[in-house]
Amino acid sequence: MLGMGGTCFHKQCFKQRRTYALKVSSAGTNGKSRDSNCCRTQSGLTHFHLPRPTRMLHKLAALVIALLITGPALAQNASPTLAITNVNVIPMDTERILEHQTVLIRNGKIAAIRSSLAIPPGATKIDGNGKFLMPGLIDAHVHLMSADDLISYLAYGVTTVVNMSGTPADLELRRKVRSGVLVGPSIYTAGPTIDGYPPLNEVFVTAETPEQGAALVADHKREGYDFIKVYGTLRPDVFRAIAAACKREHIALTGHINRQIPSNDVFEAGQVLAAHAEDLIFARYDHPPTKEELTTLADDVRLSGITVTANVAINPATGDQVRNLDEVLSRDEAQYLSAATFSRWIRANNRNVDEDPKQHLANLLEAQAMDLLFIRLLHERNVPIVLGTDASAYGFPGESAWEELKQTQAAGHTRFEALATATRNSGKYLNTHIDHTQSVGTVTVGATADLLLLDSNPLTTDFKLSNLAGIVLRGRWRPIAQIDLQRERLKRRLGAEHTAVNAADQILEKGDVTSARRLMKSASRLSPLLDEWVLLTKVRKQEVRSAAAIEMARFYVQQFPDRFSSHQLLADLLLRSGNSRAAKAETRTALRLQPHGSTATNALSKATFTQSLPSFLPGDYELRLQSESQPATALLRLRRDQDKWAGTVKIGDDSAPIREIYAGANQVWFKTGQDFQEKEIRLSISSSGQLNGSWWAMFGRNGTVTGKVVP
Repeated sequence: MLGMGGTCFHKQCFKQRRTYALKVSSAGTNGKSRDSNCCRTQSGLTHFHLPRPTRMLHKLAALVIALLITGPALAQNASPTLAITNVNVIPMDTERILEHQTVLIRNGKIAAIRSSLAIPPGATKIDGNGKFLMPGLIDAHVHLMSADDLISYLAYGVTTVVNMSGTPADLELRRKVRSGVLVGPSIYTAGPTIDGYPPLNEVFVTAETPEQGAALVADHKREGYDFIKVYGTLRPDVFRAIAAACKREHIALTGHINRQIPSNDVFEAGQVLAAHAEDLIFARYDHPPTKEELTTLADDVRLSGITVTANVAINPATGDQVRNLDEVLSRDEAQYLSAATFSRWIRANNRNVDEDPKQHLANLLEAQAMDLLFIRLLHERNVPIVLGTDASAYGFPGESAWEELKQTQAAGHTRFEALATATRNSGKYLNTHIDHTQSVGTVTVGATADLLLLDSNPLTTDFKLSNLAGIVLRGRWRPIAQIDLQRERLKRRLGAEHTAVNAADQILEKGDVTSARRLMKSASRLSPLLDEWVLLTKVRKQEVRSAAAIEMARFYVQQFPDRFSSHQLLADLLLRSGNSRAAKAETRTALRLQPHGSTATNALSKATFTQSLPSFLPGDYELRLQSESQPATALLRLRRDQDKWAGTVKIGDDSAPIREIYAGANQVWFKTGQDFQEKEIRLSISSSGQLNGSWWAMFGRNGTVTGKVVP
């Protein structure tokens, strides 16, 4: 999402975090086969024996497993009871190893862990001799883009993901994984990120009043999302209303740290997770902080009790991308990226490649040193830290978790402590704040049976793909060859889809929607060919050509009919073209899909009043813009040439044109300024020439406007 990644230390950019990151790494399979698996029946038990890998056995195992696979899902165990025998257990509750244990699993839960244990008849038996059993990994910050990304998380031992900005499609993915229709990690998901108005990203839902913020919380809870995700640009009163609503609705408040109020006030409001450690820094400082300043901040974070996602692998990975994006996209792991994810990463849509490489890399190095120091300070104060990667927006699904573990160790964690961020700590966070019914992250009696069976001790050796023998996913055993086979089949299909992505992208860059529609007609709702953000960006590139932009926006709606943002964007373009009636229809659809969003509500207001003739005349108007800072006086000059409105706003010696003008009845709304200084001004003009209204700008800045006509 916008606002993460490498750092620019110019004051505005540093504070608002406007550069990006792509999470990548050099780890991969490197052509090595994993452990082979053979199965046999012995004494009434289904017995999986896991010998050392050989290429022939690996192929034979894959063939046997293929016969067990039915439909798109991987094979399920027939037995609800599973026993892993003679295994070395790493519980992750404390740093210890329980040697030569039998772990009994019933109905998806760990029922017993003992050195001597009677195994029930009919149980599936796994020989764990010489192996190590630990909890599955939890990635507490991902962005799901496609069902095709799910299997890669399992391939790297990630058995639970926390999706930090969700859509109705993510609710469907969650349901299908829970029911077994799709095989993937357990999913917890927020709804659409709640941002201030105007948003930094148009796929965010916006709240500009406390009432809207509170209503959005109730909407998301009713729709079935697991927690609330906020961005850092909400007005203080809106953020506080959202926090209060989360308490009333008994739903966790997570996300970026608000930058309009002191961070201690954010903690006191009840936000339970800071989605990025860097966000804590940016929310307090508009300059690279000293060690003393970071120490003070770490002390405050410790007292708050908030959980922190480190996200310390983003900057190094972004450096790889800045140095050589083509090399990143040629890695083996890139071949497993879903089409939608791949569409975000290619050069045409990549948000890092237009940076000055030398300066960008220098910024990344400085930011990483700051991040590692801050995580070290937090860790020394026992602040709860959980693992999160921002995959697949910025990193390879699954693999990025292993890279995050390495960077966490570089920040001062021991290997056990780093693993705890992805197991015990994350599990405790989920159980405390998100899902009280599940206990994940430890190998203890009563815990959910999400487990990894490894050939080597993870407390003393780095993870390797060849060392992962299999996983237990919600109580069911899955040899790694099953997952490998599914990934290889996916890789073959994705090869063609990656080619189609490049073709579709080039077609859309030319504005050829007809050809793109033919090319993408077979894309599925849960596995789209192009990511939503990519399509939205293509539409905005075309907006200077009104008819072409509208046609492309209709294509966006066709590809993502259940996204409020697609209808909202089409409504905006229809309004600009003067088609208020059609704009109202699209806006109402957007509000049906995402009630109470201020962007759609404002669009509906504009579509309504522009259907009436203006009751005011062109002319000069004195304006007084009031805010918490120094008030400003301006001169508004409104002009009309036939049906077209135009004008300027002059503040002091600076004059700027007004644009996106909507006029009707006694209302006139327009924008002026550029980038961070852009303002949307909304005015009501009385019959006597008196003005009242409001202004809105990025990062939650807003105020009132008064004025009068100049005689």
